Amino acid sequence: MRELSHMISLLDIKFTKEIFTEKELLKEIPVSRATFHRYKAEWCSKGGSLSEMGMFQLKNSRRRFWLAGKFLTWLVSHKVLDKGAFDYEQLDQEQSLLVVNKLEGLNDNR
Repeated sequence: MRELSHMISLLDIKFTKEIFTEKELLKEIPVSRATFHRYKAEWCSKGGSLSEMGMFQLKNSRRRFWLAGKFLTWLVSHKVLDKGAFDYEQLDQEQSLLVVNKLEGLNDNR
């Protein structure tokens, strides 16, 4: 866990805001919509909660919102640092690392 928090602090990613709709989150964090939905489905099938990925819903609201920092932490923890046993898991790891690197580059330009 220390490795994760150290990696996130090294990134020091600044988002345009903290709370996003799903559509806004996917513009801010460059993950394809299909990949994002696959990540959610895989996580839930393993017994995980979408709230652990950064999703929340306001009381009496149908809209779902996302905490960008929490999602990025989840992405690094479960896709970048997690060594996959299968080819597709290793591909996920490589793609997620590219996303984080791209975010760092975008953040440098802000």
